[in-house]
Amino acid sequence: MDDHPHKAPILPRRARRVVCAAGLAAALAWSGSPIPAAVAASTETADGLTRLSAEVDEATRSYAGSMARSRELADEVDRLADEVLALEQEALPAARDRAGEAAVNLYKMRNGSADLLAALLSVDSLSSLADFDTYLGAIQDAYVDDLEELMEVHDTVAAKLAAVSAAKDEAEAERSRAAEALGRAQDAQRAMEERAASEDAAEAEAARRAAEKAAAEVARVQAEHADAGGAGAGPVPEAPANEGDGSPQPAETEGANDGAAAGGEGDGAPASSGWRSGVASYYGIGDGFMGGTTASGETVTETSMGVAMLNVPFGTRVEISFGGRSVIAYVNDRGPYVHGRVIDMQPAVARALGFINTGVGTVRYRFL
Repeated sequence: MDDHPHKAPILPRRARRVVCAAGLAAALAWSGSPIPAAVAASTETADGLTRLSAEVDEATRSYAGSMARSRELADEVDRLADEVLALEQEALPAARDRAGEAAVNLYKMRNGSADLLAALLSVDSLSSLADFDTYLGAIQDAYVDDLEELMEVHDTVAAKLAAVSAAKDEAEAERSRAAEALGRAQDAQRAMEERAASEDAAEAEAARRAAEKAAAEVARVQAEHADAGGAGAGPVPEAPANEGDGSPQPAETEGANDGAAAGGEGDGAPASSGWRSGVASYYGIGDGFMGGTTASGETVTETSMGVAMLNVPFGTRVEISFGGRSVIAYVNDRGPYVHGRVIDMQPAVARALGFINTGVGTVRYRFL
């Protein structure tokens, strides 16, 4: 018979250890102290997950910033491209016509000395002679102004073309930075998922939660900037493919100089800048297409800056470079249907590039 009826029963050694461990865990949890590795993820695992989470946060912020800047640049490219097209199709042809007429009239004035002499001899007073001289000077100044206006329009077009090209280059650079940032975020997310495969249940659970949070953040920033074409500055049209003839399409140019392929115009633009090279031709001169209707319903005119391409949406702006010259054109027709060619240019585009005497040649181009 037990002499101490109120004495607590003595537990087995293993049971006592379990109770002690539980009591210790409860005390630490109550006090706010970190729970040992036997109960929660280890300090090493927690530190690793914190570092990976910081990498995800930094990478997604960088991605969002690059995407926002890329969108701003895309809008700037669109605005400038529209301005250049208006100058190329309206202001420049009008200035060229006025300058051409002025040049002819100046030539007539300077070479029609007999007519001018007769006019001078018919003047009946010194005052009339002075008025006649002023009149001739005003006419000549007006012709010179027309010639200078043409040069000013040319300079304006060149400046805006340079601005378009610079903005496009910067947009492509931002696109590359965004893609790199997104890759870093996804790498960190995958590292968390690998930790979640740990045999230790507590560490696996912590890693799983961190990976889910990272995945949610990556998905959020991608969805937020989905309207900017993934990691780019707007959707890039599909590379043209000649329908029906199986001809291969040119790849984007490598980082090396390709001046020979571009008719002598090579700037070593890397593939990330979006440049491609391909064989081009022109139509609308002596072939019956002038005044005809394009596949988009527009009329081929002497001033229209349209080009024909296959599988590229109508209205897509295209920067084309050849022989040291550049223009901005837009897709408003379908073609070419000759094996190996990718662009068929209308007369104004070909003239602006100095391509008329070439006929068929390799150009560089990129979608804006």
